Amino acid sequence: MSETVVGIGTRKGLWLARSDDRRTWRVEGPHFLMSEVLSLLFDTRGPSPRLLVGFRSSHWGPSLQHSDELGATWVEHPEGSIRFPADTDTALKATWQLVADPHDDAVVWAGTEPQGLWRSEDRGETFELNRGLWNHPHRPEWGEGFGGGAIHTVLPSPVDPGSMLVAMSTGGVYNTRDGGESWEP
Repeated sequence: MSETVVGIGTRKGLWLARSDDRRTWRVEGPHFLMSEVLSLLFDTRGPSPRLLVGFRSSHWGPSLQHSDELGATWVEHPEGSIRFPADTDTALKATWQLVADPHDDAVVWAGTEPQGLWRSEDRGETFELNRGLWNHPHRPEWGEGFGGGAIHTVLPSPVDPGSMLVAMSTGGVYNTRDGGESWEP
C-alpha cells in the first residue's frame, strides 16, 4: 500500500500527517513556523510529486515555496515566485489558491490578494499575471471585503482548456472562454 500524506495548514505553520494504513498517523512539523498557511497543492502530475505552499509571515510577508520531497526540503524562487509587475504599482499580500491545470502537466494557477490570477508554466517555480482579468474595466469596483480583496477560487474547466471560472471577494465570479484574454461576470 502507498503512503498517504495530508497537509494541515494553520495560522502557525504547516504540518504533514503521514500514514501507511490510514489508521495510524505520524505528524511532522511545523514547517514555516509562525506563518499563516493559506494555500496548499499536492501536484502529482510530474515525474515526482510536488508540494506547493502559499503562506504569509507577519515579519517577512507573503511567500510561495515548493518541495519535490514532500516537505523534506523547501525551495523559494530568489526573486519570489509571484511578483506584481512594476507597472501595476501593487504588491502581493497573499496567495489564496493553488490549482493544477487539468490540461497541461506543467501549468499551475494561483489566485492572490489583491485580486490577481496567475499562471505558471514551470510547475509553480514562476508565475505570470493574467492581464486580461487584471485590466478588466470592473476592477475599480471590486473593493475589499472583511478579509480583503482576493481571488480565492480558481476553477479551470475539466473539458475545455480555454474555459475557467474565478471567484473573488468582493468582485463576484468571472468566466473566460478564450484562455484568459477576456472575462465576463
